[in-house]
Amino acid sequence: LAFDKEWNNVTRLAQGTEMEVLSIYPTGLAMSKGDVFARLNKLPRNSTFEIQTPTCVAAVRGSAYRIIHENGESRVLNYASSPVEVFGLDSAGKLLDSPVILRGDEKTKISAVGEAPRAADKMTTDEIEEARSFRSDVSDQIKVANEEGRVSSLQDIEEVDRDYQAKLAEKVDALSEARNAGGREDRPADRGRENTPGDNGREEGGRQA
Repeated sequence: LAFDKEWNNVTRLAQGTEMEVLSIYPTGLAMSKGDVFARLNKLPRNSTFEIQTPTCVAAVRGSAYRIIHENGESRVLNYASSPVEVFGLDSAGKLLDSPVILRGDEKTKISAVGEAPRAADKMTTDEIEEARSFRSDVSDQIKVANEEGRVSSLQDIEEVDRDYQAKLAEKVDALSEARNAGGREDRPADRGRENTPGDNGREEGGRQA
């Protein structure tokens, strides 16, 4: 599954994986069961990539990692040097405090809803070798896709980045305007005018007319 035209940011889903794409950038994926490998080489600035299972959320800004959810348990393995932040989830789906930060070749496990991730642990030799195999296999598949001229129908990453930054700026402006408007409403002088009997009388009279 590619998230841009140049195959910079891709995920590989194991057979039987059930996953919903919540948003493209910032990326949000919800996996109810299965096994997902994500290779993220060029996310838009200030964007994040999150995969959520019934028991945890793993968030990064750029990395290669794998998340597996089966039999009510989630496992997260960091295949790259960039950190992966892992949060547990409560029964309402809210993030628990004290996330675990995974460095390169580290892993964690979340055994049930409401439990915090276990302390980061080193991946085994077999897991590290499997990580290399995953990354190599995905890179080979992308190389074949490029050689065959297969291009994703999505925008290229520069277009995605420009669009994302523009939308982010719009949100910031909207929040700033809302705060400024709230500040005007809360000024003492305004509150005094609202409570002036003469003003209230004129307003009521105007409505009645």
